[in-house]
Amino acid sequence: MDFRLTDIPNKTDLPTTIASLSALYALTGLVGGESYKATDTKHVHEYLGGGESTPANWLDHSAKGTGGTWNTKSWDAYGDSITAQAYWITPVVSNLGLSLTNLGVGGSQAGGSDTKAMWKDANIATISATSDLITVMAGTNDWANNRPLGGITSVDTEDYCGGLNVIITKLHTQNSTGRVVFFTPPYGEYIDYASRAGSWANGYENDLGLSTFDYGEAMINVCRSRGIPCVDMGNAGINGMNKAIYIKNDGAYLHPNSAGGDRLAEVVNGFLLSISPLI
Repeated sequence: MDFRLTDIPNKTDLPTTIASLSALYALTGLVGGESYKATDTKHVHEYLGGGESTPANWLDHSAKGTGGTWNTKSWDAYGDSITAQAYWITPVVSNLGLSLTNLGVGGSQAGGSDTKAMWKDANIATISATSDLITVMAGTNDWANNRPLGGITSVDTEDYCGGLNVIITKLHTQNSTGRVVFFTPPYGEYIDYASRAGSWANGYENDLGLSTFDYGEAMINVCRSRGIPCVDMGNAGINGMNKAIYIKNDGAYLHPNSAGGDRLAEVVNGFLLSISPLI
């Protein structure tokens, strides 16, 4: 996409112009990556009367693979099979140039007593103490197993919010210098919901009447209360109406296919380009 700037409040004031452009990108959903061209910087500078050279302090994310400040930074991706299968992770690595360690484990839950439970010390210990970026995607299996949400401040690892809170605390002990970012679970739906434990009324609401989006909302609230960035993967626009396009049918609609991975990656890329590593 390529457009000319109009209605800039003060073309002699570069910071104001850049702020206006940033707001415009935000309003139109253009948040980086391949969403706009390098020539946009040329148009800004031309409008300021400075010819075709790019301002020295202009941050350009237009070149795919450079990743801005994330290029070559280390990334530990902690999660379940949606992370392990990497359909959404591969495009992020390609776009941002991150050095990935995939720590996704199929069947893992934020809460519970299973050996795969993500709050447990042995699993937290797989995350590097020096990684620049630690991401956590959790909730699909908690939803599938009818795990209660619990309260926002809970530390009871038998419920979802309690598991998340314990994970957050342990991550900050494990790695105090890396960026910690949580991702909500994407849309999920069971085909054979009648055979699930409990009484599922449909394929997308579990025995507690909760959808994956409800677990995502709980995660958002926990992270907000703890001051932790949380990316709402519901913004990828994957839902019950288009699930056959973006989610593999492998007996259930849980795992994104390549097209779904690209949609999720767009949300992740956009967020990561809005922040920088802590070190």
